[in-house]
Amino acid sequence: MWQDGQDHAKAGSPPVVELSRCPAAENCTDSSSWTIMGRADDKNATGCAASACYALFPRVEGGAPDQIGVMWMDDRLGAPLDHTNGWNVWYRTSTRGGLDWKGPSVRVSQYDPSRTESKPNGFLFPYGDYEGIDLRDGGTHAVMIWGEGHNYTGGPDAPGHVVYRTIAT
Repeated sequence: MWQDGQDHAKAGSPPVVELSRCPAAENCTDSSSWTIMGRADDKNATGCAASACYALFPRVEGGAPDQIGVMWMDDRLGAPLDHTNGWNVWYRTSTRGGLDWKGPSVRVSQYDPSRTESKPNGFLFPYGDYEGIDLRDGGTHAVMIWGEGHNYTGGPDAPGHVVYRTIAT
C-alpha cells in the first residue's frame, strides 16, 4: 500500500492510494516481482471532481486468506477543496486480495461537536500521520486509530486528538 501522484507528468499532482502485491513464492525484495493491483481509494466516486482532493496515509491489514482491509485519509468533503478541511478516514475491504472491492468506501470518522477540529463534513487537518488498523474476530471487524487536528503541529491553542473506532467489515 502506498501513495503516489495520480499524474506523473504534472508536478504536485493530487495523491492517490495504490495497492501492489508480491506472490508468496517470489523474491519480494526484487521490484520486478511486484504487481500493481490498482487504486484502493475511491475518492473520485463522490465529492472529488477530477480527483482533485488528496488521499494520504494509507494502511493495510491482512485477515483471512485473500482478505485485506485498507484505510486512508482524504479530503473529498472539503468545502472549499483547499486541503485544510473536510478530512475523513475511509475504509474498504477486499476478499480477493485487492483484485476488487466489496462496495464503495465507508466513512469511518464522525462529527464530534465536543472537539473544535471536528466539523460535520470532517476534521480540519490530519494530526500527524499516525494511523493503525487491525482486523479482528476472523476479519469481521476492523479496529482503526488515527489523529485529527487543526493543523499538523497542534499545541495548546490547536490541540489534536487520537481517535479510534471499530466497524463491521
